[in-house]
Amino acid sequence: MYFTFRDLKVYYNVVGNGETLVFLHGWGVSSSTFDDVINELKNYYQIVTIDFSGFGLSEEPKTPFTLHDYVEEFKALIEYLNLQNITIVAHSFGGRVAISYCNKYDVKKLILVDSAGIRRLSLKTLYKIYRYKLLKLIYYVFSKKKLEKLKVKSGSSDYQKASIIMKQTMSKVIKVNLKKEIKNLDCKLLIFWGYYDTVTPIKDALFIQKHNSNARLIIFFHSGHFPYIDEKNKFIKAIISGGLNE
Repeated sequence: MYFTFRDLKVYYNVVGNGETLVFLHGWGVSSSTFDDVINELKNYYQIVTIDFSGFGLSEEPKTPFTLHDYVEEFKALIEYLNLQNITIVAHSFGGRVAISYCNKYDVKKLILVDSAGIRRLSLKTLYKIYRYKLLKLIYYVFSKKKLEKLKVKSGSSDYQKASIIMKQTMSKVIKVNLKKEIKNLDCKLLIFWGYYDTVTPIKDALFIQKHNSNARLIIFFHSGHFPYIDEKNKFIKAIISGGLNE
C-alpha cells in the first residue's frame, strides 16, 4: 500500500489487530527486515510499517532529505491512517526519527532498538574529518581522479552504497545530535540493545538509561546491531511481556 508525501510514493503496510505498534527501520534496509518478528507479533497487535523515502519500495527523494523531513513523513503516515495511542518500535536510524517525533507529539510508548542519535566526536574522529576535508580541497584543485577515489573510499559501507541524493541525505541526518531530545523524552521508554553492537555501542544505551528517568533497559547479550534477528525469540518475548501492558 502507498500514500503520498510531497509527491513521493511512500510504501506502508498494516497487519494484525489490537494495540498499534509502528515499526521504523534502520538505514540501508527496509521494513522487510522486521518480517520474521512481525509474522508472530501480528497475532497480538496491529502492526504498521513504513519504508522511509529512499528505502525499500518507496520512491527516493528528488532533493536530499533532513531528519525533520523524515519526521514529517512519519507524521503524515500517522495522520493518513488516523492512528491513536501508538507504540513505536524504532531501530537504528528509525530511532533518530522516533526520538525527534516523540519530542513533538504524543505516543503511548517508545521502544528504541540499538538507536542512532548520540553523536560523539573523539579526537580520532575529528582528525579523520578534517583530514578528509583537507584532502578533498587539495584534490579538487589538483587531481579530480584522486578526488573521486577519496570519495569512494571514505565513509561507511551504507554511505558508499547510497545514491548521490541519499549520500547527501545521510550526511544531513547524521550531523544531528539528539542528546538533548533524549533527555527530554517524557513517554514510557524501553531500550533494547545488543551487547556486541559496534555500530551504536552499548554505551549509548547506558547514556539513554542514565539521562532519562522513564527508561528501562533490556540487554541482548548474544546480539550485535540487530537483536531482533540475532535473538528473535527473546525480542518477541520482550515486546509482548517486557512492559507494554504495564
